[in-house]
Order: sequence, then structure tokens, then C-alpha cells
Amino acid sequence: MLGLAVGSRWAARSVWLRRSPLVAYAGLELGIALYAVAFPLLVSALEALYPALFRALEGHPLALSLTRFVLAFVLLLPSTFLMGASLPAMAEAVVAPRETLARRVAWLYALNTLGGVAGTLLGGFFLLERLGITGSLYAGAAGSATVAAAAFALSRHPAHRRRSA
Repeated sequence: MLGLAVGSRWAARSVWLRRSPLVAYAGLELGIALYAVAFPLLVSALEALYPALFRALEGHPLALSLTRFVLAFVLLLPSTFLMGASLPAMAEAVVAPRETLARRVAWLYALNTLGGVAGTLLGGFFLLERLGITGSLYAGAAGSATVAAAAFALSRHPAHRRRSA
């Protein structure tokens, strides 16, 4: 949750994001996809450290638990940061008259939440069973990459450029 909050806070102040929100959103989604692909390698590297870590902290269960928590936290922070920044990027891309802006952003938030719930259910009850952990990560990466490509293509569409201007 901290990564989501920090990413959202960063996005609210980002000039890069405000300059071209759909391109920024595409970049964030691409970053999420790349991190999902790299995640199994990062976990493997972390697992290689565990024997030495266990030997160094043997007999100190609190220190071992705290160290494992910090390592997991650091491992998850980049992806959650990117995810936290993605909703403000989408909200910044919404172009609407002032009287309908709040309603459109509320729908965007609702759809984003629904997508999160659907992804959790799909991952937890379907993909893991059929594709395993790595396959599920790759499927999620493919989904994020597809969304990134669509957002980038939409940012280049003449109708979007006219509305943004």
C-alpha cells in the first residue's frame, strides 16, 4: 500500500505526467510489464542470498523476520509505485467539461478498481492453477504491455491530440 500511495503522490506532482498523460500512462504500464518479466529473476537472486542470511542471523528470529520483511518490501516497491502512479495518469488524461469531470474520473476510478478485482480473481483462481507463478506473471506482463501499446497508440490519434489541445 505504501508503494501505491508514494506512486500516486509522485504522479500528482510530476510535470512529465501532466505534459503527456497518455504517454506517461503507457510508460508506467510498460514499466509494470517489464518488472513482471524480471520478477522471477529478482526472486531467484534473493533466494540465493537466503542461506547466507539465515547463517548470519541464526538464533535471532526477530532480526531474520525483519530482514525478510525489508527484502520483500524492497522487492515489491517498484511495481506498486508504478501501479500507484497509473491511476493519476489516467485521470489526468480525462478531458471533459468541468461539470462532468468529477463523474468521468469517478467512473475511471470504479473501472480501475473493478479491473484490480478481476485481475486478482483471475490470477488467484485461474491463472496460477493453469500457468503457474511464472506463467501468471508473464500473462500479467502481456496484459500490461498490451494496455501500454493501446495507450500509446491512442495518444498519437489525431482526435485525442485535438481534444487535448
